[in-house]
Amino acid sequence: MQPIRYLGHHQIDRKKWDNCILQAANSLPYAFSWYLDIVSPEWEALVAGNYEAVMPLTRKTKYTIAYLYKPLWAQQLGVFSGQMPNAETVNHFLQAIPSRFRLVQYTLNEANGTQITVLPHTERVNHLLPLNQPYRQLYSAFNQNTRRNLKKALQQPYTLHNNIAPPEIIDLYRNTAGKKLPQIQPQHYLQMERIIYQSLHRHAGLLYGVYNQANQLHAAAFFLHTGGRIINLFPATSDEGRTGGAMFLLLNHVIQQFAGTSALLDFEGSVSPSVSQFYRGFGAVPVTYCQVQRNTLPLPFKWLKK
Repeated sequence: MQPIRYLGHHQIDRKKWDNCILQAANSLPYAFSWYLDIVSPEWEALVAGNYEAVMPLTRKTKYTIAYLYKPLWAQQLGVFSGQMPNAETVNHFLQAIPSRFRLVQYTLNEANGTQITVLPHTERVNHLLPLNQPYRQLYSAFNQNTRRNLKKALQQPYTLHNNIAPPEIIDLYRNTAGKKLPQIQPQHYLQMERIIYQSLHRHAGLLYGVYNQANQLHAAAFFLHTGGRIINLFPATSDEGRTGGAMFLLLNHVIQQFAGTSALLDFEGSVSPSVSQFYRGFGAVPVTYCQVQRNTLPLPFKWLKK
């Protein structure tokens, strides 16, 4: 394999970088330079050859100690290349992470596999639904609970709208899912806003909302749509919407809209058994990806990993 270079933020050739991600066999939107600039402004990189294979390094510094972390809105990063990266390539890249990063908590992508030998790792689960069948066949894979809740939602006085205003979904997310996730800080909502507007500007975003008769938003979702993937990035449901099955209606609409295409609906998975069960109810299949760890911090700084 070609030598792997470590590049600082300002050394990266963004045109070559983005072309590599665009042409990668395992391309994901999280790895484009514009997206990394939002979720990890100080990001750096490992690059093999003339950008034939790359790996973003999402870095921060705390009390002069540099470390790698998983950005909140980037589920999977890791190694990207024109040919599907094999285990040897992935391990070479992981070995090339500079030792100055004393703490590493970093997620690879599902195509990087699970044969990680150079760093400790844990397996995580995403949920994917190929939409390359007619809607009738996709619907036949819904479980009984999903069908029952979809039927209930269709009986509600709901209306579903495309292209809702971004502030609406951000407010709903902040007041619902955001209250249950203490790791979400004010700067993360600014990142959310930038991701949505940048995606829409690049024709890579989809917004949906479900409203009741009083024009109150009961469920909403923003999907990152690029490279054949439709990623359920920011879903939110009110308590009333959960009771009425509003998110069942919204996701069913997306499945109907893209049924019979080459698109892949990416639910973004969850470690929560109830959320996992919800996505599997639509026929989604679990896919494994890995999170790697390394901790060479001096003992007084072990708290950084928390």
